[in-house]
Amino acid sequence: MNIFLVCHNPNKPLAGCRKFLVNSTFYLAGRLIGVFSFFTWHTYQYIGDNEVDYSEYLGHNELQPVASSLGGLMKEFYSRPQEHSSRLIRE
Repeated sequence: MNIFLVCHNPNKPLAGCRKFLVNSTFYLAGRLIGVFSFFTWHTYQYIGDNEVDYSEYLGHNELQPVASSLGGLMKEFYSRPQEHSSRLIRE
């Protein structure tokens, strides 16, 4: 890596041949470390947005009324300071 970065200004991003050499070195070193140290092979599987279902974690993607959102709750909370704490926090 030091040889590839000779005379390179560290305040500027890598570009061109130098960028290719640095990326290739990290790619090859990562593969070799994976094979010889951890006995693994790195693979990637690209999945489209329509193939992933996060509804188990995030709930369904249905539109909710503004009052049920956090912003609506905070607006309601701060617009009535005389009733503040207990009732709105418990809801």
